[in-house]
Amino acid sequence: ASYAGGTASLDDALAATIAVAEARLDLLTRQAGVVRGAVRINLTYRSDDQ
Repeated sequence: ASYAGGTASLDDALAATIAVAEARLDLLTRQAGVVRGAVRINLTYRSDDQ
């Protein structure tokens, strides 16, 4: 919005887009770690009848 309105430069818009992409990658990395941990717990402590 600010880029289209002429109040931010292309560099500002690109930096903001990169920051959002990095935040999304960080979130995905954290979520993958949680899933790996859950799988590890499940494999370690599951009962034989499952």
